[in-house]
Amino acid sequence: MLDNFLVEERINSRFDTGGLDTLQHCLDQKHFNSYPYTVTYKYNSRGFRDIEWPDDVTNCIWAIGDSFTVGVGAPIEHSWPTVLAKKLNQPILNCGCDGASNDWISDRSKELLTSIQPKNLILQWTYIHRRQVGNQQLHFDKNTTEHDDIDNFCQNIIAVEQVKGLSNVIHSTIPYRYLKNPSIFNAVLKKKLPVDIKFTEPVTQIDFSRDGHHYNILTSQIYADRYAELIV
Repeated sequence: MLDNFLVEERINSRFDTGGLDTLQHCLDQKHFNSYPYTVTYKYNSRGFRDIEWPDDVTNCIWAIGDSFTVGVGAPIEHSWPTVLAKKLNQPILNCGCDGASNDWISDRSKELLTSIQPKNLILQWTYIHRRQVGNQQLHFDKNTTEHDDIDNFCQNIIAVEQVKGLSNVIHSTIPYRYLKNPSIFNAVLKKKLPVDIKFTEPVTQIDFSRDGHHYNILTSQIYADRYAELIV
């Protein structure tokens, strides 16, 4: 079950920095050095930054997304799935993956919906231009246009909606500041997506994790509040 829910390079690993969350690659070294929280990355036997999943996941809420869902640059307690779990007093399984494309998020969601049919699934979609070709996650595809990217983004959302069955699927994206044209983006979504889809608009990022890029607990709380209103 859920054979593709694996991030092999992270299985049972533990480290204190990595990727953008390092002094060398962070966006603001002063911010990095003055960050007041201890950050540790602990990954479970499936390679997700989460506790070991219980044998019975019937009543769990599922979260799928990219590094913003992982909570890169911040303690796990500051990630939106953990903040939401505390708010609802319910377990939330964090299936965030660094560098995930919208195709990867869609594929994992469809696999989950067709095999387990969870009561609640929350998706935080990534940058519009992120795609997957074969097993390779592409952060930028020079062969596509912004129009192509938005079409691909919407197609992935619709593909998830087509197999959701009775599951409550909540869609969202990473913050406004990472979308090229937020107003155009919102207009296109309203035109291309089904009217009954549960889609929360992107939020304004109000704080930063240690790497100076990803959001921290205050922004996570905004997302958690929005998601909580749509949970059934």
